[in-house]
Amino acid sequence: MMHIILDGNPVSAEPGEMILDAAHRAGIDIPSLCRLPGSPSQPHGTASPSCLVCLVKLGDKFVPSCAVAVEEGVVVESETEEVWTMRRSALELLLSDHISHCRTCGEGRKKCRLLKYIAKYQVNRYRFGQTEKPEDILYSDRVAFDSRKCIKCGICVAISRQSGEKTGLALFGRGFETHIGVPFDEPLQKGIEQSAEKIVPSCPTAALTWRK
Repeated sequence: MMHIILDGNPVSAEPGEMILDAAHRAGIDIPSLCRLPGSPSQPHGTASPSCLVCLVKLGDKFVPSCAVAVEEGVVVESETEEVWTMRRSALELLLSDHISHCRTCGEGRKKCRLLKYIAKYQVNRYRFGQTEKPEDILYSDRVAFDSRKCIKCGICVAISRQSGEKTGLALFGRGFETHIGVPFDEPLQKGIEQSAEKIVPSCPTAALTWRK
């Protein structure tokens, strides 16, 4: 076992364990949107450290706790006002490219972790402006994918790959042009034939939901 100092308290951790996992075992609720649910404690447990809402302060720098392993004796701060300000900014940046009308999610609001963190961190939804996007929904026989609610965390891409999909899902483009899609412009059905049961409940913002 290794030992770190987390918010002034000694915490035990396994060698190679991510800071995020050690914190969760210690009862500290560090937020995370891009972490694969139920994933092992390793760097690839994240789809990609992209959302940055799990930031903590390690020494004199801020790092994504989902992608940085513990080291013996390190001092980590996760609940200071400075850390909360950084997380708030990360959430506000995500919202600048996210549909602002939560009522469009219907039942999806119940599972939206983004909405939960907006309330917890008292986020200003419009700090970095808002991009109004036209409705763009893809359908399979059972699933609806609303790209306006997608934060490009890559969880669905990783799960489709793990599930052995022949076509699967992929991330395309760069920056604000980044988007999730099915390679070769295939229909959504081709991308999630084997993985829909895992992907839908794992989506952190209800961008992927069951069709009614």
